[in-house]
Amino acid sequence: MALRKLTRKSQFKFGKYSDCTVQNILDLDPEYVAWVYFNQSNINLFDDILQELGIINDFVIEKPSVNYDKWLEYRSQCYEFLYDTEEKKGMRRKQKYWKKKDNYTNKLQRSIERNGQRDRFTHSVNTNS
Repeated sequence: MALRKLTRKSQFKFGKYSDCTVQNILDLDPEYVAWVYFNQSNINLFDDILQELGIINDFVIEKPSVNYDKWLEYRSQCYEFLYDTEEKKGMRRKQKYWKKKDNYTNKLQRSIERNGQRDRFTHSVNTNS
């Protein structure tokens, strides 16, 4: 497999964030992007992304290769760097809220389409016919 260098607009085509851009994953779960860097031999990141993750100096590894020991060392030293900002915590809370709201809205819409009347998700009768 060829070495792939990812930009912020690149999409992951594997794993739990399949079809998400690198920037979206950095906002949601920066630790996952760092894990991919250290544990996937054919994936590299541009320097600005590495710097944002705090992967500098001794943490940079030659690609194509993996280094699980450096991953563990990086994780133990940089956890606060990745997750300690209030802005990132607030962003994750908002995204969880909107995801729950979207799930509820989708259930509501499916319910209305299914029977077109009051059910456990609504408190009124749908009169659109």
